[in-house]
Amino acid sequence: MISPLAPDQYFLPPFPINSPFDTGDRCFIDGENLVVKKMGLFATTFIRADGTQVYYFNSQLFVKFISNIRRSDVRWVSLAKILLLTTFPRKCSRT
Repeated sequence: MISPLAPDQYFLPPFPINSPFDTGDRCFIDGENLVVKKMGLFATTFIRADGTQVYYFNSQLFVKFISNIRRSDVRWVSLAKILLLTTFPRKCSRT
């Protein structure tokens, strides 16, 4: 049996790599004011001004005109390393 999501998986645009919006951004899509709540691999969740949630498949967003009005704050990823006190300094400089 073929999943009903198979066509959406085949035409999936590269949004997870390069997206015109991020979580928390305010966007206009088809003239509707929306705030990005959650971005997924296959679908993105938006919140309207009245508080209702709207779901769009990423394949649908690929063909829509999107205006990003407010970008969210700069985001970063941090990585912590735990080292023993007995670790030699020259080993710490290797990656």
